[in-house]
Parts: sequence; structure tokens; C-alpha cells
Amino acid sequence: MTEFNYRYTDGSDAQIFVGVQTSGVEGERVQLVEGLEEQGYPVMDLTDNEVAKLHV
Repeated sequence: MTEFNYRYTDGSDAQIFVGVQTSGVEGERVQLVEGLEEQGYPVMDLTDNEVAKLHV
């Protein structure tokens, strides 16, 4: 984990930003996203978002 921060959206929910560095193994990122989604976490993959990269 390279970064973690959050912002409350209301009294019961928060938006969480987590930066994760992977080893580069093929499919590793997809596995991570799918694993989180299977646990009920909504995921927005910002891998290709240049604005997000500037802030990490």
C-alpha cells in the first residue's frame, strides 16, 4: 500500500482512496479488483487516470 486516505460523504459512508503497488505479474491487478468486489466493495480502478497519478 502506497497511500491511504478517506473522505466522509455522509454520516454512514466514506470514500476511500488506496494506492497499491503491484509486482507487475500478469493479471495481478485484475485479481485484486475482483477480490475486493467479491467482498462487496465498490472499486474504481484509476490505473490509467493521469490526474490521480499526479496526486499519489
